[in-house]
Amino acid sequence: MSDLFDKAKNLLAENSDTVDDVVDKLAGLVDDKTGGKHKKQVADGAEKAKDAIAGFVGADEAPKKKPGAKKPGAKKPADPGPDAAP
Repeated sequence: MSDLFDKAKNLLAENSDTVDDVVDKLAGLVDDKTGGKHKKQVADGAEKAKDAIAGFVGADEAPKKKPGAKKPGAKKPADPGPDAAP
């Protein structure tokens, strides 16, 4: 049975970007189906799923988050507008 788990861990580690993309797509689908009513919960759930997968693979094999990468559903800072002081 441990061979199955090792194979799963290896596949997840080798395809971590694809797995993260699938989690994001599923979160987007759920968000669309719920009409955006639960956007924060869906985004939080997606991040927890990615963290759980990364934990299963192992911290030493988990991909590093890209600097400046945003969480799904993260809000952009408000634009101060043209009248704002520099």
